[in-house]
Amino acid sequence: MCHKTAFVAFGSAALALCGVLVGCADDPRITQYTIPKPEQIQLPVEKPQPATESRPERMLGAIVPAGMQTWFFKLSGPVDPVASRLDQFRAFLASLRISKAGTPEWTLPEGWSRQPGSGMRFATLVIGDDPPLELSVTALPRLEGDDAEQLLANINRWRGQLGLPPTTADKLVAESETIPIQDGTAATLVNLVGTTQSGGMMTPPFARGGLSNRPSVEKSAPPQLVFAAPEGWSPGKSGGMRKAAFEVVEGDRRVEITVIDLPREGPGGDRLANVNRWRDQIKLPPLAAAELPAALRKIDVGSLTGDAVELIGEQQSILGVMVDYGDKTWYVKLQGPTDLAVAQKANLEAFVKSLRFE
Repeated sequence: MCHKTAFVAFGSAALALCGVLVGCADDPRITQYTIPKPEQIQLPVEKPQPATESRPERMLGAIVPAGMQTWFFKLSGPVDPVASRLDQFRAFLASLRISKAGTPEWTLPEGWSRQPGSGMRFATLVIGDDPPLELSVTALPRLEGDDAEQLLANINRWRGQLGLPPTTADKLVAESETIPIQDGTAATLVNLVGTTQSGGMMTPPFARGGLSNRPSVEKSAPPQLVFAAPEGWSPGKSGGMRKAAFEVVEGDRRVEITVIDLPREGPGGDRLANVNRWRDQIKLPPLAAAELPAALRKIDVGSLTGDAVELIGEQQSILGVMVDYGDKTWYVKLQGPTDLAVAQKANLEAFVKSLRFE
């Protein structure tokens, strides 16, 4: 018998999802999956810090702007073992191709293996086994603005992690290497050697700007994100940064709905930057900061209150909702041909009103 409401837990029940959705294709669905709970902030204690020992480290890093995202590939570790993988790293970058879903695909060099991603990581590539090196693959939305400026900011962030002074745009030409990739775009490769502190942590990439100092955090058990998928919404391509995805197909036309979360600190939580990035995607001019409040309206997101925006273009439109929860900003984005997108407005509002954290 097909139940009117199906509860699905992502993770251990992932295989059951297909059976539930096929059996109840015409009914609203309640879906659950595990996400990180808001972190409990531990205020820094003013006490003497133990001495840390610096060590030399090499970083092979590459940045690839592709469509709506910027992809970051980073291999770091002891100087000589990382240097021995430089030719393989170049070959790996040259094999990159961006799929129709907007995610990278590649050919792994001999001795490399792939592990699933977690958190902001799309994937972890393990290299060798004595001891192994790790190459992280992460992505962030490609922000509106100058790609060259954002490239320089991220490379200088990497340089700072190795205790190196920032470089300049004119010097970067000589200090980096361009690797063409298969879809006609290119990866910018840097080979950096500096020092890090023992026990230090590398920070995740940001598409623009630097990082602020943050207090240490203690992570608690993850809660559940629960939502009701409207009738007519089919599961889309999720994974990586996409916490959930749906699509509505009518003939050869498609509306896509995605849910992602980004840290509130830094560019990920900037309402204006994200609205202007969306506007650029559908060929609308950017808004000035003073124009943003009039473009947003309040909307209920479960027990929270978010900001909704309607961006109507001649051919494509975006309906978006942004809501802050804990230390993250959640983005629900519906994009597609204007008439189909506008027709889904009521379903989108019902969907975001059903969102809740448990």
